Formats: sequence, structure tokens, C-alpha cells
Amino acid sequence: MTILPDSGLFYSSPAGAGRYKRVPGAFTSRHTVNIQSRMLSFLADFERALLADDPSPDDGTWQPSRSVNYHTGLARLQLVVSLPDKSIKPRGAVLLQSYNLADGTACIKAHLTWAGSDASLVQAVFSKPGCDWKSEARRMAAQWMAGPPAAPVVASEAPVLAAAVG
Repeated sequence: MTILPDSGLFYSSPAGAGRYKRVPGAFTSRHTVNIQSRMLSFLADFERALLADDPSPDDGTWQPSRSVNYHTGLARLQLVVSLPDKSIKPRGAVLLQSYNLADGTACIKAHLTWAGSDASLVQAVFSKPGCDWKSEARRMAAQWMAGPPAAPVVASEAPVLAAAVG
């Protein structure tokens, strides 16, 4: 198998034939497959935690939708609730970015947002010994369920500086 330049896809070619055909379902590397499966598992664990903690939000049902781009390592989980009157209530979103650090350690960065709030929370999970990805997904789901973080306190007046006495 060969990776053609700038294609990111595996192709097979009989020795010396000079022709390539795409191998269906092939990925660029074992590493890419690991990152992709970790990202999807993280999203699924996040969803399961939401369903376990709040099975019927606002007396409705969760209607999450996912979009994943394997090539860029990005995923989005849009969280909406279908209410009993058939209306849809947006609740927020989770954006994921999966990548490798320089030392080859896998990392997932999550950006949590809430509908109706400008607040957001960004957290990273690093693959290290003892890291439990399922627990990390549950922890982030609990943080999301707790609501947006409080707005930072901003002083209404500028602090008074002491004048230099000469």
C-alpha cells in the first residue's frame, strides 16, 4: 500500500504496474484510527452521561446531532431538546479537537458552550497513565449540565494610583 502525496488516502498498486486504486475503508495510519475512535467514544460517553443525569430535560427528550470531520480531527455535538409541544429548544454545543502533542501523546480539547450565554469553557484531556477517558467525558458532561461559568467580576472604577512625591 502507498499513500499518494497530498491525498491522505491509501492506494494499492501491483508491483511496477504504475496504477493505483483506492482501498475502500482504509485510513491513513493506525494512529489516525486511534484518535478518531477516541474522539467518537468521548462524544458517545458525553451523551450517555447527559442521558443518565437528565433523561427528560424540560419534560422533553434529547435530540443531539453530531458532525465529525476525520481529516481535520474536529467534531461537534449540538445539544437540543425536543419538547412535548413538538418545539425544539437549543441547549448548547460541545466542540472537540483531537490531535497529538509533539511527544506523540493523544489529546482531546473540548469547548463547551451554552445556548443563551456568551460564556464558554475550554478543557483538554491528555492521554497519560491512569487517564480514564470515560470518567473525563462524564466529568465534562457534569460541568456542562451545571451551566455556564459565572461571568468574571470586573471592577467598575480604575484603581487609584499613589502619586509620586518628589
